Amino acid sequence: MSKRKKAYLIIGAYAAAAITWSGATAYIPVAGPLLADSAGLTLISILMAYSLAALYRIDVDIASLTAFATCVLGAIFGNVALKMLASLVPVFGSFVNAAITGTLHTTIGLGICKLYEEGRDLKTVSAREFRHILESCEEEAKTAQSEYDRAFASLSRADKERVRDLQKQMNHKDMTDSERDRIQAELGSIFGFSF
Repeated sequence: MSKRKKAYLIIGAYAAAAITWSGATAYIPVAGPLLADSAGLTLISILMAYSLAALYRIDVDIASLTAFATCVLGAIFGNVALKMLASLVPVFGSFVNAAITGTLHTTIGLGICKLYEEGRDLKTVSAREFRHILESCEEEAKTAQSEYDRAFASLSRADKERVRDLQKQMNHKDMTDSERDRIQAELGSIFGFSF
């Protein structure tokens, strides 16, 4: 399996975790997407960047990940505003937030891959530059999501349940490096690859 296809699976797993988080926070109009959603999704983006760094065999430090989190927030501010508006519509707003979040996190993951493939340090990227990178990854995000959906659909029922459980575990903000590594390794094993 190519490195990019492995990245699609990693990105898909984190995007699914982000969708779960976003759907849960969307029930709190305005404040949910603005505060809880942004904080949780930023953490998921950082964990995804860390997992993709392991795939690309790139060492990342806390300073790079922290700077990148700020960059991501700046790059996606318009999406946060849209999700705040959607949260005002009961029930439907949750579905809209989840759809926006899934596509956005897939695109963020592909943007991270692009930076890693270019040998870039995450802390050197501005919000404006990352926004342009995200725009260039939008079409590939659809392909990546299809790859993940196809791989997930081919899993056994038990493996699907385990993947969902692991995705829920990825939402814990106090996850240790060893827990993240264990989840990453197990996801790789379920999908048939290793880091």
